[in-house]
Amino acid sequence: MSRLPIQTRLFLALATVALLPVLVFGVVDAWRAGSASTAQVQSDALALARVEVAGLPVDQLPDQTIAGRLATMAGGSVTVFAVDGVVQATAGDDPPASLPEGAAQAASGMTTASGGSAIAVVPVHASSGQTIGYLALVMPITGSSDVAVVLAFALTLTVLWALFLSFAFAGGLISPMRQLTQTLDRLQAGDLSARVVAPTDDELGRLAASHNRLAAALSARNESLHQVLEALAALSPSAGIEPLVTAAERAATSAFGFRSVEVVLSARGDRRPPLSDERVPGEAWTIVEPLRLGDDEVGWLRAIVPPMRDWGPADADLLALFARQLAAAIRNAQLYAETRSLSELKSEFLRGVSHNLQTPLTSIRAFAERLASHDGDRAARIIVEQADRLSRLVAQLLTVSRIEAGTLRPREEVVALAPMVRRAWESLGHDEIAFDLRDDASGWLAIADRDWVDQVVWALLDNAVKHGGGAPVEVTVSVRSGAGVLGAVARGAVAGAGRGGVAVASADRGPGHGAATVIAGGALLVPTSVAAHPTSAAALRSEQDDAGREAGTAMLDVVVRDHGPGVAAEMKTRIFDRFATGAASGGTGLGLNVARGLVEAMGGTIRVEHPDDGGAAFAFTLPAERADEA
Repeated sequence: MSRLPIQTRLFLALATVALLPVLVFGVVDAWRAGSASTAQVQSDALALARVEVAGLPVDQLPDQTIAGRLATMAGGSVTVFAVDGVVQATAGDDPPASLPEGAAQAASGMTTASGGSAIAVVPVHASSGQTIGYLALVMPITGSSDVAVVLAFALTLTVLWALFLSFAFAGGLISPMRQLTQTLDRLQAGDLSARVVAPTDDELGRLAASHNRLAAALSARNESLHQVLEALAALSPSAGIEPLVTAAERAATSAFGFRSVEVVLSARGDRRPPLSDERVPGEAWTIVEPLRLGDDEVGWLRAIVPPMRDWGPADADLLALFARQLAAAIRNAQLYAETRSLSELKSEFLRGVSHNLQTPLTSIRAFAERLASHDGDRAARIIVEQADRLSRLVAQLLTVSRIEAGTLRPREEVVALAPMVRRAWESLGHDEIAFDLRDDASGWLAIADRDWVDQVVWALLDNAVKHGGGAPVEVTVSVRSGAGVLGAVARGAVAGAGRGGVAVASADRGPGHGAATVIAGGALLVPTSVAAHPTSAAALRSEQDDAGREAGTAMLDVVVRDHGPGVAAEMKTRIFDRFATGAASGGTGLGLNVARGLVEAMGGTIRVEHPDDGGAAFAFTLPAERADEA
């Protein structure tokens, strides 16, 4: 029964309640009607039998003729028995074959019922008063069957009417519950606007009203949660603590419907006020939520709740979540401010150190170079080399501070790269290491900052010497056309993307030809001329084929290769990161990072390649033009 739908169970209950009294009444009435009809037939049969016996001749039993006439008149059957029970005459369809039990003891006759018939037995007496036989009359009981038919018909109509009423009542009761179920399904699906119409003020009406209040409360809390999440997303530590606190107060007032909100930051040892006032009906009350990060309390949030605001456990939990996130945002803002202050101090320190070191280094180098030129002293030459090395390190520190401050501005001029590479190698002073320079860019000049190029080349050569293990160092300077430039830029962008995120590199292709933009991570190569003026694929290929013959469409590519062990696997993704050094490097970890910053500031790209036969190849590209157009 419990598995049946509620409508079916309600229908069965109503039908049972409606039909049970009718059925009981019908059974009792049928029984009473049947009993009354049987008694009446028995009485009629006994009276008829007595009348017939009274009209018989003296001392004579009824013969066959009398029996037939009586059977016809009674509509039944007749049997005449001798005193010893022997049948003397019969008439009718189903006369009794034996004398009913107890007939001999009934002096005035008896009646009984059997098989839907009434049996009356009357003794026949002689003139002397002695019993000489018995007359048995059998009459059918027809009245009870007629009553049963009528009662059955009445019961059938009653049952049908009761079922119809039960179905109608059950449908009327189930319809609001079905509507409530559909509304709850919409509520579960996230439609908090669903409401139940309650036309009556009964239990179902109160249930619908309760649901509507629940839906309204959920909708309000959902809106509060939405506002809280938006407020938390807008809390930026970089904005500062005061703007963050102001934004949090404004967001909490709007999200929770408070009358006012105050965020108080606590210092160590400050006493927090009580968590909440004692609520007085009809008056506003104050709630205090601590701003905690673990065991550390950074402050508290004090809010005034309006008197009509319904405040429950769910609201308290949501406020606690907001308070925890606000505490984290405040602490992050404090840490951000401290970090920014330290970063500014560090940059100021680097600028001061660079300036204070550069001046004496310049004097040391000048005097040592004069001594070396006059006397040819090797020690003086070593002093010059180490002063140059130290000057470059100081320049790197100064460049790092400028990169962080975003103040790098190249002084562009045209420079020949191959001679600069040769001079940088000579300044390193590693004559014991074989060096091979191949210049495939004769007649081309780079458009770059001369001092910056010198720093980049020196950093790459110094890196090759450190990690080459004394093996030869090879440098190739080549020019690349538009297609080649795009490929080089793409590889540089891919290397940048390997450091995390999406790398975007651009290559200026000269006046009238726009630039090539490369986005690594999607391998999208879009020349600016094509992006601004879309052309067909054939036109793009034609432009690339003619690029090598056009001035200003090329870039110079410098590849510095060593034959050492190559870049370690754990360093491949962060080789250009600041302070990234190998296990046996012993360097500062600034050279490659500074080189990347300088190259990108000049509109080029830098990359690392891993040749199949070992070693590492660091390469950078710079915008170029022909020497005869410089």
